[in-house]
Amino acid sequence: MRLVAWIVVALIGFITGGFAIPIGYALGLSSIEVYLSASAGAMAGLVTFMFAGDKLRTRLTRNRPPKEPDEDSRVREVANRYGEKGLGLVGPLFPGVTASVVLGLALGMDKKSLARWMTIGIAATYALYCVGLWLLVELVGVD
Repeated sequence: MRLVAWIVVALIGFITGGFAIPIGYALGLSSIEVYLSASAGAMAGLVTFMFAGDKLRTRLTRNRPPKEPDEDSRVREVANRYGEKGLGLVGPLFPGVTASVVLGLALGMDKKSLARWMTIGIAATYALYCVGLWLLVELVGVD
């Protein structure tokens, strides 16, 4: 039964990200098990969407001349200012792992750098989520 809970949490982490953490607690996994399974699922999603998104972007833009980015747009301004590091660290919080990968690829960010910072962001964010929920459950008594 525990293996099934690990798989369920990892699959939810793959699809939705941080929502897997409360599900893991609801399924009776320990904090470490929740963190490891949710993080593994989210990182598998990161790799999958990074690979698939890059292939799709390459296929869609194969016969088109490169388009000059609109430097006046707000999204481009933020992307230029914070880059892969900013998106990778904040992306797992909002808008989520999948949306951050798609956004980063759409903006033409470096895949390796984005993947590195997203991995750090997932590890840090999910650790904070797990500790926060553990504190609510154990110290405050929220069930």
